[in-house]
Amino acid sequence: MKSAAITKTRTQAKSSVFVSDKVAMGSIAAMGGVSAAIGVWSVLCFAAALLNNGPIEMFKGAFTALTGI
Repeated sequence: MKSAAITKTRTQAKSSVFVSDKVAMGSIAAMGGVSAAIGVWSVLCFAAALLNNGPIEMFKGAFTALTGI
């Protein structure tokens, strides 16, 4: 009878890619900032349109744009 020996080997790899992680975090932060600025701008534009035209005229304009009547 033959005996089989089982050996376990543990390897550990460390990655030192901190620069790309920081670039990725900066990129995500920049995209979030631009998205927030666009959102604030759109809310301000909508508020300005409501103040200039009123909610009834805004509804009439949206209805006309959607239906073509």
